[in-house]
Amino acid sequence: MIHHQLQEPKFSDVQFNFDNKVVHAHSMIIQVRSKALHQLIEKNTSKKKNKSRRGVVTVPALPVPHPDYKITSDTFETVLQFLYADNLDFDAIPARAALDLSIAGNLFELPRLVRLAQDRVRASIDLGNVHHLLKVSHDTKEETCRKYCVNFASKNRKEFISNKDAINQIGVELFQDVMAFLMLEEDDGSGNLPEVPESTLRGDFKKLYSDVDMGATPGDACVVFKGVTVPFHKAFLASHSKSLTASFQPTQGGDEVVSDMLKVKTLLTSVEGLRAVLKYAYFGEMASLNVHIACEVQEFAKTHGMHELQQICEYVIATNITTDSIMRYVLFVLSPVLVCETILLILCFILQCHACCLQCWQH
Repeated sequence: MIHHQLQEPKFSDVQFNFDNKVVHAHSMIIQVRSKALHQLIEKNTSKKKNKSRRGVVTVPALPVPHPDYKITSDTFETVLQFLYADNLDFDAIPARAALDLSIAGNLFELPRLVRLAQDRVRASIDLGNVHHLLKVSHDTKEETCRKYCVNFASKNRKEFISNKDAINQIGVELFQDVMAFLMLEEDDGSGNLPEVPESTLRGDFKKLYSDVDMGATPGDACVVFKGVTVPFHKAFLASHSKSLTASFQPTQGGDEVVSDMLKVKTLLTSVEGLRAVLKYAYFGEMASLNVHIACEVQEFAKTHGMHELQQICEYVIATNITTDSIMRYVLFVLSPVLVCETILLILCFILQCHACCLQCWQH
């Protein structure tokens, strides 16, 4: 859900300038998702004129893969969508946009994006776009997509050659290269293709959480609870809670203590409970939600409008309480910090057990 923060510049700390707009992003996500792009941010971080008062770094321009084919704001926003969520609908992406993504993916060293974009280009080449795609891929040295275009031309020789206007646009030199290939044996370009690289999204965000928790990477907020300081990034919690999005203030280049805002002292009983919330927010971790943790996290999630997490906690509670463990959990939730709804879940279990016993007695 962190990708929703792409439309919320409130917690961003880096912006990329284009001719027609400014694109906001978060350096901590780029840091774990694209080393090449993060190096570009670091390069501009050292320049005082590119840093605003509240610590937002401005990247005035991206590298240009070719003078005639700059990376547009639309292409870059799609790259960021991939970095944040890895959930692009490639079937809906036109051939030229997919080629632009492949070019950008090579520039930012994103092999999974490159391969998926190339596959989309190959699947969407037709007689109406092959000459243009061939020209762009040739000029930008996108050799894989260039090969796909030439292979398509080889299978549709008559139609490819007969389009005189398009032939004039690609130029004599490139046309001669294609003609030389057409004299060779046809190759559909599918041989020896590597496997599509697996998504590293969850692992990258898990590493980010670990680095922040250990102090290797700075957060922009922290909670001081039971003598322990727990740092984190506001954007991850805000991505799961509209109320926290409204309550959190923009980053000021340092750790803002938000213990009171999160109401941790009244909603949680342990640092482990807080960390369970953060693990869920960063990378969807649910393994740490045992019944004890779920009992305290459930009310925290309800208070801050984290509805999915609330439902998960209620499920964990409802499916893990047994007749052997019921009294232990009742004593736990009777702590003054935990409130009625968690108790009600356990009482419902008791009533269900009572009803079952009554039915058995009646029979």
